[in-house]
Amino acid sequence: PFMQEISEKTELCCLLTHLNTDYCIDIHHEVFKDVTLLSYGRGCPRPVFMGSSPKVIMAHLSKQKIHEYYQKFASQLEQAGFAADEDSFVTKMKKIKKQGYYLSRGELDPNVSGLSVPVKFSSKEAPLALTVLASKNRFEFINTDKLIEILKDNAAQIEKRFQALSENHQLSNLDENSAT
Repeated sequence: PFMQEISEKTELCCLLTHLNTDYCIDIHHEVFKDVTLLSYGRGCPRPVFMGSSPKVIMAHLSKQKIHEYYQKFASQLEQAGFAADEDSFVTKMKKIKKQGYYLSRGELDPNVSGLSVPVKFSSKEAPLALTVLASKNRFEFINTDKLIEILKDNAAQIEKRFQALSENHQLSNLDENSAT
């Protein structure tokens, strides 16, 4: 429901993306009025070195994992023009984590921009990425600060909802165990 509301309010496509070691997968998406900007689509693996979703996820990994990703994808990151060396990659990851979002312009598709924020469920696992997509032209006329605020607010609501569901699940398991 949060993603559907984002899509309806902003008239943009909204994605929820998961990092699966060597690739990213969109696990859910909401599109506005059948506007299709998705190059890959739900469930289709896509690169971890291009686009806003993977970069906002990677920025929230441990230092060791960030270094491992650089080692694994160094040539692709350099070809994409994102990082020429490990120090610049680590610096960019720190900046993304500090600002709390990442905006990509034409990284995956030359005509599409994406804006992502993390959705954190656990301090031990990689976050998901909550992303909105629009044409690069459309992004030129969008209030990016307002969009970041909307995404961050919704990410926080999703995190709270997940926490409440987890606590309810744990309580129901305790009740079941005490009943037996």
